[in-house]
Amino acid sequence: MAGRTQTALVFQGAGAVGAYHLGVWRRLHEAGIKPDIVTGVSIGAITAAVLVGAASGDPLRELEDIWKEFTVGAPFLLPQAGRALSSVINFGMYRPRLDVWAAPTWTALLSTDPLRSTLVRHVDFDKLNDSPVAFATSAIDVETGRIQCFRNRGGAYVALDDIVASGSMPPGFPMTEIDGHSYWDGGPFDSTPLQPALDLFDHGPNIRRRLILVAPLPCRGKVPTNINEVSERMVELQFSGRLHSELQRLKTRNTLIEIIRDLEPEVQRRFMDAFPGARGLAPESYLDEIIHIGSSDPRVVTGASDFSATAIRRRIEAGYQDAESVLAASEASV
Repeated sequence: MAGRTQTALVFQGAGAVGAYHLGVWRRLHEAGIKPDIVTGVSIGAITAAVLVGAASGDPLRELEDIWKEFTVGAPFLLPQAGRALSSVINFGMYRPRLDVWAAPTWTALLSTDPLRSTLVRHVDFDKLNDSPVAFATSAIDVETGRIQCFRNRGGAYVALDDIVASGSMPPGFPMTEIDGHSYWDGGPFDSTPLQPALDLFDHGPNIRRRLILVAPLPCRGKVPTNINEVSERMVELQFSGRLHSELQRLKTRNTLIEIIRDLEPEVQRRFMDAFPGARGLAPESYLDEIIHIGSSDPRVVTGASDFSATAIRRRIEAGYQDAESVLAASEASV
């Protein structure tokens, strides 16, 4: 049996719904789960960066503090007031642009300068890059259409711009320029950064590999009744639409590895030589446990732009409870 367990946490994006990550991490932290790999995209990149590079050295406290800054309004205000206000300003993340004279050449409606300041306060990038915990996030190159992965391995350095790029959702947020390339949010195009996590697992013997996917957005949702709801539903579908197929792909991958694992060693070698693309299916890359933590109640996680105090609190609580249920079911099945 495997000698040690290696755990990867994968965080899906979707704006304000990312408060769900905090509730999940709070429960995982209580359970004593310590990740070896953390990947995330969009708001998930921020979650991942805080967990790996928390400036205070306390990821849970740092994540709690950052969501206090992302929350718009106060608990005693009507939810509608916080929701309306967060559509134009969030003091921890974005603000209206001031260069109105340049409006005809705008490629984004908001400035993300507040987000940069918030990340600098809560993430120590030297610590993130020196961490024994592997980290990865992604963004899409606007010109080439290719997904770019940023990771703290292989001599690379993950910088502030890399995290901002992963959350640069158009047309609200501006493109982020890195080394002459312009990037948008990776979420709509690679909503669940599974492959970087798979690549970062150790492939040696005597390792039990556990993948925990935190993807709160369910595919199912209500039919929109106004333009704002249309916009919200589009974001939800962009982030959640591929989730079912991704989970099925992981199961199919495991099945193929099981088949290859049953082959004689010489046959395995000849198979891998004949089909180089199958090298990612080496027996040593088998996932022993695949855990999906997500919400089955679309009312909880609807509204990617709703940073009101009521909505944020509800999502944190839902993340905690869903993680509790999944962990209990996982323990019962052992």
